[in-house]
Amino acid sequence: MTAETLIKELARARAQSPPPNPLLALAADGRVTVGHLRRLVAIERAYHHAELVAYGELLTQFPHPPAAGFLLKVAGLVDEARAALAVVAERLGEPPDLGDDLAAHAFCGYVSWLALHGSQAAMALSLYSAPDGVYYGGAVELVRLLDEHGVTVPGEFTAYYGNSPDPLLTDDAAAVVDDGLARGDDPGEALRAARLCDRYMALLWTAAART
Repeated sequence: MTAETLIKELARARAQSPPPNPLLALAADGRVTVGHLRRLVAIERAYHHAELVAYGELLTQFPHPPAAGFLLKVAGLVDEARAALAVVAERLGEPPDLGDDLAAHAFCGYVSWLALHGSQAAMALSLYSAPDGVYYGGAVELVRLLDEHGVTVPGEFTAYYGNSPDPLLTDDAAAVVDDGLARGDDPGEALRAARLCDRYMALLWTAAART
């Protein structure tokens, strides 16, 4: 079993049973408001904090190359994203109170679980981010639909959510998966963790669609 095989299986499973995206459904009807976008940004900002903590824990579990270098670079990407998203939040205005919305906080729980229980292959396959994946695919399509319906958004929002994944999250992630498999990680467990990541990441769009 190789990373390439797992990545193809992940894509196949995603195509057969795509996670729902209620925010895109609203956007397709031209019904997305600035309130929805504020929720989206507020939720993702909470994710960033949880991710950085989780990557620190994962680094203690996988301190060897190539996993260690990969995790440090991913943490750097998230830290840069955190700074960029802070600017987006400022442009959009007063952030909402996410309160006790479980969907809004669920991904934070997932990355904590992954940090404590995930294998190296599971970690890297979960972080593998295809351009048409749940996060990047949904973000780019959201930007496209907002533009199609003439919804005015700050340029910083478009620049942030219109991005493609960094090669670190594709090529490097696959190499870390392969290394984990070579060290004896269970490929089935890695695939299950990545599919679970898809489901939890999809809750970003679910929670953002609420008002």
